[in-house]
Amino acid sequence: IARKKLKNNYCKELNLDDRSLSSNHPFLYWTLGESKYDDRHHLMTHEDLAKMKPGGIIVWDSHFGDRLGSDISLSDLDNDKANFVELFRLADDRAAFQTVVFEKIAPGQDRWNTRNQYLQINYNVPEIHLVNAGEYLKSNESAKAMAVLDQVIGMNERLSTSYANYLKGRIFVNVNKFDEALKCFNQALDGREKFDMASVYKAHVLIYSGKPAEALEVVKNTIEGNPNLALGHYYQALAHDKMGNKRQACLSVKKAKQLGHAVTDVLLNQLCGVK
Repeated sequence: IARKKLKNNYCKELNLDDRSLSSNHPFLYWTLGESKYDDRHHLMTHEDLAKMKPGGIIVWDSHFGDRLGSDISLSDLDNDKANFVELFRLADDRAAFQTVVFEKIAPGQDRWNTRNQYLQINYNVPEIHLVNAGEYLKSNESAKAMAVLDQVIGMNERLSTSYANYLKGRIFVNVNKFDEALKCFNQALDGREKFDMASVYKAHVLIYSGKPAEALEVVKNTIEGNPNLALGHYYQALAHDKMGNKRQACLSVKKAKQLGHAVTDVLLNQLCGVK
């Protein structure tokens, strides 16, 4: 789906005819009408991307990731803000797989202007607006983020609208507006086969709204589909604790910690009676 969307929706904006390209997906070049053997293009390795000129496009997908000879993880690209700027993300309906598109930038190049130049070509690209909203949230500029998210919802693209509602819910959670947050998470989940993060934050809202039994039902269903979701086990522990299920709360919080969630010693001691 992401490959087809890149071809049908974004080739004009990315202007790939004049840019170098790097992807680890074996069929992406074919989908876009490119040859991976063209000298303009680069392998998905640290060594080769270091040689890529500014303006090059990197397409990372979570299925192939750093396989097939690549040594580039998504966090490598996300964290190297001096050399790469995220343009947009495309996800499937289950939010299990995603394709992330970056542009290589020159030293000191403005990251916002780099991304927003594509909106000058086509303003109605919801995925780019979602990245901007995420950047506002990281800077604690919630009002600006909310305005952008409302724009995205107005574009009426199903998956982008779902994710925008999820982000709005997160904003409402941060200011303890749980009724508004719950509406947003329900809208984010509406019509989706699976959206784990929206589900676990819906459980968060239900717990702090005094409805731990409902929260437990939501988070149990989420964990059944994704047993390694640390945040799911964390909220399952909180729901059990609110219901007085101390043993189950202890088991769940230990599982969350085992899976990498940052469980504090205070919480571990509170739920399990041990440090």
